[in-house]
Amino acid sequence: MKIGSPCKANKQQARSEAKRAALVEAAIDAFGAQGFEGASLRDIARNSGAGLAAVSYHFGGKAELYLAAADAIAAHLQEMTQPVLENLTDPTGPAPARRVEQALDAVISLVLSDIAPAKWLQFFSRCEMENDESFGRIYGRVMTPLIVALSDVLKQAGPSHDSPGETRTRIGALILLIFSLRSQRNFSTLVLGWRDEPLDLSVVQALVKQVFLPDLYQVRG
Repeated sequence: MKIGSPCKANKQQARSEAKRAALVEAAIDAFGAQGFEGASLRDIARNSGAGLAAVSYHFGGKAELYLAAADAIAAHLQEMTQPVLENLTDPTGPAPARRVEQALDAVISLVLSDIAPAKWLQFFSRCEMENDESFGRIYGRVMTPLIVALSDVLKQAGPSHDSPGETRTRIGALILLIFSLRSQRNFSTLVLGWRDEPLDLSVVQALVKQVFLPDLYQVRG
């Protein structure tokens, strides 16, 4: 087989893509745990199994790798939330109020179960604290469409005395609370008594319906 054959080229490309993916995974771990400044590029390269030169080859530098890690998380979360958005905005589906409840149930399941790895949420939380471009990328591609869609569908449930901005603020606060139950694990463990037992998502879903959804609806009509 000739050196320049398509088969060899495909194998080289596959190895290159595998190294790139390994660097991104190691970067998510490091940046999520230590932040941009605290993470060591040399440690990331070592933990990925790739050499330090691979970072320059695939990304250019630390800042570009950081953004690539954010983009990877955003892409995964977009894929996971797309069915939620489609069901939420489907006018042929259930009544608007019911679609809002189903979407929140799905968000709770996504955030609190192991569907979304804890390291993704840790990375997102770290970006939020540092208020950097990575946070904007993930928030803009995943959270903004979800919050806007929930607000729009909620308005279809009936007349409201709330302004669009106020409705989005209420929904955003609720989404933030759901995320905090996962990110603030010590609180959840000690105060809510979750310990190490498998979390019963239906308990949280029922709590949202009983306590928080009425607050969203009370400003209507």
